[in-house]
Amino acid sequence: MLAIEKSVRDLINGYMVSRIGMASKIVDRAEESTPYPYNYPHWQLPPLACCPDPDPNCSFQIPISHFSISRAIPMRFAQRVVVITGGAKGIGAGCSNVFAQEGGLVAILDRDFDAAQTTAKRLGDQHLAVRCDVADEKQIASSIAAVVDRFGQIDCLINNAGIHPPDTPLLKMPPEQALEVLRINFLSTYSMCYYALEHLKKTRGTIINVSSMTAALGQRNSTAYAASKGAQLSFTKSLALECADFGIRVNAILPSNVDTPLMRSWAASLQDPQAALERIAALQPIGRMADVDEMGRVCLFLATEDSSFITGQGLHVDGGASLDY
Repeated sequence: MLAIEKSVRDLINGYMVSRIGMASKIVDRAEESTPYPYNYPHWQLPPLACCPDPDPNCSFQIPISHFSISRAIPMRFAQRVVVITGGAKGIGAGCSNVFAQEGGLVAILDRDFDAAQTTAKRLGDQHLAVRCDVADEKQIASSIAAVVDRFGQIDCLINNAGIHPPDTPLLKMPPEQALEVLRINFLSTYSMCYYALEHLKKTRGTIINVSSMTAALGQRNSTAYAASKGAQLSFTKSLALECADFGIRVNAILPSNVDTPLMRSWAASLQDPQAALERIAALQPIGRMADVDEMGRVCLFLATEDSSFITGQGLHVDGGASLDY
């Protein structure tokens, strides 16, 4: 125990952690019967066991009975607020996971409110679930207001919610159906930015639009979907120019095939689900689909200072699929 206490004190001294300063997490946990989760925001950690007079206001307090200390890693999104549409499932859930692990306060906007609540509860009491159908502009406006009312700010907006209709030739999809795809996939992105922009100006925040590699390459029998994703990409570039003066960066990610519940559901509807999933995985030269948390980590990169000189870009996150399209 004394050796661990000394390690803690050396760690604090070595990193010169201020009592009101940097949020940190500790990795390489010791084996414990009830290990303390290392992804808790720093203000929720219990008092440091080796402190003779623990200060409840101290921003760096580690329960040494639960950790073996080897290194400290600054949380990359500590005390910042991210709004994620469709944040309860799929890529949105991956973003929720990653941003929460890095100390962010996550607002999960989803029309499936039960799923949003379940995800928020799993991540921790400090996160927020909001019922929001992005096809409804009034719900978008009220959702942004609810986030600001709860957290007081918005630092990042991730426009992820969307739909992908089944393969449908143009002559089988009447214009009103195509318009619905555009409303959900593109107009929602426009509207979310419209209502969030004034708040993002105050924090010099970031916007990340989840588009698709079909925005750049097209997709057979998916004209409405590809058009909606192409609109997101063009919107990203134009808004980046408009927002540069405010210190707001705007980028998009263009995923290929991601292993989501929707993908699994589609495969389950076929005669040989496993063969279908293997066929989809083989479309990527690296031989697999992406994991949702991989998408979340890319979005985290675009939301932080690690990407401070990147704006107006559509980042292909496709496992090389577009190289052999």
